[in-house]
Amino acid sequence: MLNKVAETVTTNLRHSLNQISHEQFDAIVDLLAKQERALHIVGGRITSAFARYLNTHLEVIRENVHIFPEAVALWPHHLLKIKQDDVLIVFDVRRYEQDLITTSRLANARGAKIILFTDQWLSPVAGYADHTLPIRIEGKSGWDSGVVTLFFAEALVVALEEKLWSQTSERMRELENMFDLTERFKKRTE
Repeated sequence: MLNKVAETVTTNLRHSLNQISHEQFDAIVDLLAKQERALHIVGGRITSAFARYLNTHLEVIRENVHIFPEAVALWPHHLLKIKQDDVLIVFDVRRYEQDLITTSRLANARGAKIILFTDQWLSPVAGYADHTLPIRIEGKSGWDSGVVTLFFAEALVVALEEKLWSQTSERMRELENMFDLTERFKKRTE
């Protein structure tokens, strides 16, 4: 079974890499590197895990990164934060979610640039997206595979970290110092 799953993931990765050009990937990295643009990240029922993962890394790399709240009822509140030329990163795969489509439409109307992580069948969000990453997600079970989606999220993190290294390295040092302070505080209170 491990080999069958590995073969499926490898095929998904190969097909996805053939669909997404290096120029498009680099354009996305350039967009994410623009410090004057706030980044907003949202995912759906399954894909919110990818959104949270990407958010955690991007918060270390640069400032002004925001994840949508888990409660969809609060998404309109978050939409108020989105300004002209901000960036909205959306994760939406089949069984496309109307809340993600509506949110993307409203963010587009506010002037946000949209980056879409989707599947090979393309979420309707693609109609609002400036950049669409059509990722093959076929799985060996009743569930789609998220491995290649995670691969592309990690590739963006690596590329952005490299592009902004002087700033990122300082933020990483600060964060490590904060973890050290937290550990010292815990030891004093024990």
